[in-house]
Amino acid sequence: MPKIAVLVEDPDGSRLLASESEREVALMTESVIDGIAPSALPVPIWVHCADTTVLTRLTSYFAGVQDELVADVP
Repeated sequence: MPKIAVLVEDPDGSRLLASESEREVALMTESVIDGIAPSALPVPIWVHCADTTVLTRLTSYFAGVQDELVADVP
């Protein structure tokens, strides 16, 4: 049973990713973010997890990933 779920809203629709591992869900989500055109970023991302520390850490991480990609757009 997945412990962490992440919903990514991209221009092509919604993607729901889930895993028991924080690292695995982070890698999957980062891969989805990398596949989105930088001009479409940032996109909404919701993290669902019972552990608020993990929820906060992942939410901040995904915001940072998007910020870096947006900053690289000329």
